[in-house]
Amino acid sequence: MKSKLSLVVLSGLLVFICFSCKKDKIETLGPKSYFPVFPGSYWEYLDSEGDTIVKRTASDCIEDIYCVGGDVVDGPYYVPVYEGVPIWGYSEHTGNPAHSYQSPGLVPVLSLSSSLGQAWEVWFDSGTEVSRKVVFRDSTIHVSGNEYYPTMMVEEFYSIGPWDYIWRYKRYYAEHIGLIKEERLNYDASIYTINLIDYHINY
Repeated sequence: MKSKLSLVVLSGLLVFICFSCKKDKIETLGPKSYFPVFPGSYWEYLDSEGDTIVKRTASDCIEDIYCVGGDVVDGPYYVPVYEGVPIWGYSEHTGNPAHSYQSPGLVPVLSLSSSLGQAWEVWFDSGTEVSRKVVFRDSTIHVSGNEYYPTMMVEEFYSIGPWDYIWRYKRYYAEHIGLIKEERLNYDASIYTINLIDYHINY
């Protein structure tokens, strides 16, 4: 009876070790310097209407995979979650966007490797395409009385369609901080802005 009990305990231990090893083998895709979305972090902004906006990350990483047509293309990885979206390095894992929008799935938020002005697709729908491009890098900008360097600016714009080459967003990122300023062009041609006033990065 003792030997049978020992065998059951040993088998359970081996199963536990087996599953623990499998979990430990999953790689973590950590945040990058211009988008340091470490779990438990937040960024506080003051918008052009005088309201406070807070963007946050989830308290922990999640396990995520990248699939195309039901097939696993990449992963699984443990990745941070920013504003409800899994982040793979400098890319947001949008999956299947709402409505009929078609998206590449993993969409770069910004790029350090692309040439200035080189565009990448964000989404395409019914003859309208939205893309992003890096306008400048390694620059100094001032936001809310603070100087930031090095910074880069990423512009999101209509690359195909009736609003051809009209910009939608301009986002400014500072190294080791992340998004410090965002401008949005409204339909009435007014510009809505958010500026960083406080942040906590949970390294």
